[in-house]
Amino acid sequence: MRTFHPRNALRGNAYGNVDKYYRWNGTIAKALGSLAKQIEKGLTLEESVAKGLTTREKVEFSDSEKTRLANLIEKLPENVGQEFKKKYMAWKETWNDPDVCIHSDPRKYAVSEQYAKLLTYCRKQGKAILPLLFQQLEQGDIFVINALEDLTFVEHRSLLDGIRQESAQARFDEKGVYIAPSIRANAMKYCKRLLASDMKGQFKESPKDGFGQRLNTPDRFALGQNYPNQFNPMTHIRYGLPFSSRVSLRIYDIMGHEIAVLVNDETKSKGWYTATWNGRDRHGNPVASGVYFCRLVAGKHVQISKIMLVR
Repeated sequence: MRTFHPRNALRGNAYGNVDKYYRWNGTIAKALGSLAKQIEKGLTLEESVAKGLTTREKVEFSDSEKTRLANLIEKLPENVGQEFKKKYMAWKETWNDPDVCIHSDPRKYAVSEQYAKLLTYCRKQGKAILPLLFQQLEQGDIFVINALEDLTFVEHRSLLDGIRQESAQARFDEKGVYIAPSIRANAMKYCKRLLASDMKGQFKESPKDGFGQRLNTPDRFALGQNYPNQFNPMTHIRYGLPFSSRVSLRIYDIMGHEIAVLVNDETKSKGWYTATWNGRDRHGNPVASGVYFCRLVAGKHVQISKIMLVR
């Protein structure tokens, strides 16, 4: 909860220790339960971390993901990599502008001629350019999240929203320490999931393939495994249609009772789609932990996948 945000939070040309001007509120204390008794009134994030009550969430690429990322970048034409770096560094220089860094809104870093040129170039190159942005985020450039969202949000909005909602839940590690949400951690999760699932195989598409398009239109009906699985509180289900069809996507329990309707007999054109289930029934009530089944009906095609919910 932001209690006050004075101008003396500024140091030089950038914000200094902004988290010092935030305090725990009742919602956080309630979520922490018995641990809240240990928290002093007015305890800052840094103080809570120092006391071992809180830890910042950290997400990094695994060795295998780093290897794949390096291989994808190596396959890019040399001139593409050089031009990307040139435009990216021109944009990055604007981050030190006092009129930009005075803001706490990350979107302020995406309002410049340099950013517009970078975004235009990335769109021209297609999805093959995304690994370079993933790499910049891994190296600590937090504001690259602006470009990642602008280039992928239309197609993968439900995935990104799901990650953000997951991080908003009160979570604790194996020692009972509260895990504080992190913008970078959420962005890294997004990159990892794109790298592992939704974007699989699409990095090799021709540069002529633009963002926002459904690349690799399926040649058959497909119901993918939900992600994550096991899940709590929500999961994403991807399915593909080789041609326009009337579609139903429903959730059933192990007794065959219909629990939720994700797509209700809608006509959809060919392409890939992602549906999200929040672990609730059709009345909005949370369902119990256990095995559930997702049933896709598209025309005469029927396909079922198993889902595991763990509360």
